[in-house]
Amino acid sequence: MKQDDDKIDYLFAGKIAGTLNNIELIEIDTLIAEDNSILERWQAFITALPVTGIESSFQEMDNPDKWADLTSTFKKPATSIHLLKKLAAAAVLTGICIIGGYLFFSREAPQIAANTIQLKLANGQVIDLSKQKGDVTTGDAQLSNTQHTLTYTVSGKEKPGLNSLTVPVGKDYKITLNDGTEVWLNSASQLSFPFAFDGNTREISINGEAYLKIAPDATKPFIVHLPHNQVQVLGTEFNVNSYDSGVVKVALVQGAVNVINSTATVAVKPGMEAISGEHGITMESFDKTRVLGWKKGIYYFYGADLKEISKVLPRWFGVNVSIDNPAVMSKKFAGGVDRNQPIDVFIDNLKMVTDINCTFDQASNTLHFK
Repeated sequence: MKQDDDKIDYLFAGKIAGTLNNIELIEIDTLIAEDNSILERWQAFITALPVTGIESSFQEMDNPDKWADLTSTFKKPATSIHLLKKLAAAAVLTGICIIGGYLFFSREAPQIAANTIQLKLANGQVIDLSKQKGDVTTGDAQLSNTQHTLTYTVSGKEKPGLNSLTVPVGKDYKITLNDGTEVWLNSASQLSFPFAFDGNTREISINGEAYLKIAPDATKPFIVHLPHNQVQVLGTEFNVNSYDSGVVKVALVQGAVNVINSTATVAVKPGMEAISGEHGITMESFDKTRVLGWKKGIYYFYGADLKEISKVLPRWFGVNVSIDNPAVMSKKFAGGVDRNQPIDVFIDNLKMVTDINCTFDQASNTLHFK
């Protein structure tokens, strides 16, 4: 139990500091959402924190000079970086110490899932979908893992319970559920689902980002559970994004959905994105190219600084970043980033259009900005 407590403390501290990788963030957000004892412990943890939070130290870096628009300049799409945040001000949290401006944890980080696409069945069996291709038989379910897509059929009465599909950093994956609903999962995302929808509703849970094409069935409404929110729908296509802690985004492509949190239910129209956060649910139009580009392996930045970029690229590439010159934090970036291109492409293009000097250290898997 002590080891489990230490791991929970580690995840709590990293969630507050913004230093968890997205697999870790999925793990702690799921625990908080599904375990009342963990939720109470989390609430007690954040109540005990100082009034001034760690993230406030970054808000003074928002007066940037515009970077050149890399979209029009790049000969090849740019690629990856993962920011290991520098802290501008010291803070004291349980289990954290600040040394030399970088964040270190006083205990060893727990081992998280390997960099493979994994399906964990309700009976505890784990299937590595990155290695096991073709047909896989398990219990009464016949799985087919082909062309980067999982489909399955169920014979007889499959035992009840939820299966968990986890997509790691740098990958994406598609699954077709037994009702015909298609779900595309972005990197560092997790889907919980049953093999068969037996009740009056069809319910799944998603943490991270996914695009869904819901199979119509007026007799069984489809419900997508997100952290502290849910989406109700009969048949439609939409994107959900819960990467940012405390914020859920639902972008509707076609059809109609309701976004529900603890205080409100809001109907979303096609072309609109509902953003649910601590101040309720707001609505705005969205750019399909930007929001849905990840399905093609492209992420589009518009006037993004390194802080924003650091939230996106870790889950695509897993490359560490060292900001050796704090002045570059004020630079802005605009352009498309292709996760299928090598890091050298990003470095060459960046040097071509900015005065930022960056080098990649392969030994430490770290991109240095100077």
